[in-house]
Amino acid sequence: MLNGVTDSTTATAYSVAQQLVTTAWSLLFAIVLMVWVFGWSGGETLVTESYDEAKVRAVGQKEAREARKEAKKAAKHDAAA
Repeated sequence: MLNGVTDSTTATAYSVAQQLVTTAWSLLFAIVLMVWVFGWSGGETLVTESYDEAKVRAVGQKEAREARKEAKKAAKHDAAA
């Protein structure tokens, strides 16, 4: 497409730099919006609450897995007896 206008190295460097700048701008914009909407401590609270809920869910899932594992062992033991 750019044959005769520029070489492939320059076009690639421009494209990569453009992607990096666009990504950096998007991240900065998202952080600013989050701070504006939730406030600095509100965003921190949101993340902390989500992390705490995830830990509780993980414990529940682990207990459910262990209960299923024990039920399978009991079923095998009953079948063998």
